[in-house]
Amino acid sequence: MTQTVTNLANGDKRIVITGTETWSFPADWNDSVNKFEAYGPGGNGASGTASASGGGGGGGSYQSLSNFPLKLYSETPNPIDGQPTVIINTVNTSTAAIGFTFFQAFTTDGDGGVVYNQGLVGLVGLSASGIAGGAASSTPNSSFTVYYSGSYLNYSTPGFGRAAGGNGRTSTTAAGGGGGGAAGPNGAGGAGGANTTTLGTTGRGGGGGNGGTAGSGTSATGGTAGTGAGGGGNGGAASTSGSAGGTVIITSTTTVFSGGGGGGAGDGTGTTVGGAGGLYGAGGGGGASSTISTGGLGAQGVLIITYTPVVVSASNKFFLMF
Repeated sequence: MTQTVTNLANGDKRIVITGTETWSFPADWNDSVNKFEAYGPGGNGASGTASASGGGGGGGSYQSLSNFPLKLYSETPNPIDGQPTVIINTVNTSTAAIGFTFFQAFTTDGDGGVVYNQGLVGLVGLSASGIAGGAASSTPNSSFTVYYSGSYLNYSTPGFGRAAGGNGRTSTTAAGGGGGGAAGPNGAGGAGGANTTTLGTTGRGGGGGNGGTAGSGTSATGGTAGTGAGGGGNGGAASTSGSAGGTVIITSTTTVFSGGGGGGAGDGTGTTVGGAGGLYGAGGGGGASSTISTGGLGAQGVLIITYTPVVVSASNKFFLMF
């Protein structure tokens, strides 16, 4: 588990959370100027068999929430039953690598009962199943509602859905499909390249992250990355493992955390492995058939919290359980 706090060049602070964390509000937390971003983990690529190659894992989704008064809602009892209006909880997944998949809001309604509202979600990319690559899907919601001080208030959660992993192929000499890229603020990840009968022993390329292009379905070429994201890994030539998806290097100015999909493994003699998804979020490539082959692993998800610091004199005892 890791929590990293960075002072950005514009004076804002950024908190990067991976794994499981217990987080308390910083003393300078700002309820008025903040942004939460959830990048889902990538799905895993499938291993090959003697008669078919594996599909690529799908890319994780992305959602954001801006200027949410989390501290106010969490610390102030609502007027109906005296309970906090919002409780925030994140849930991990081990379907791929560990990473944040849910950023959920639970609200108290006017009768004192608890109402679940899906607040912010970074969905894990779907893992491949046999020759079928992980399927694409849209974001699950575009807003959520909280009850506070006699009113139901609506908050927007824009985002992009999961990218598909490329399919493998039924054949005794076929390579793996590419992994889907991770979604980001500029768009869904590119789909992984699907294996067709053309150049069947060459692994297919992974998709680029953050609105990037799809991996090739007729060659080993990985998709081009969207702005600031990771590109798709190239597929492996015959008897060669796929390349890992492009990784986002975290700096004091990095604002995108969308990795590329891993490339599919090539078919042939020896051990071949699908390329791993690039941090963060993307899926791995599929394994080749007719060899000792293994699908690539999806990369972990990440939760990003950015805010403009303010001076807060009162102590804070509220904790977010991650």
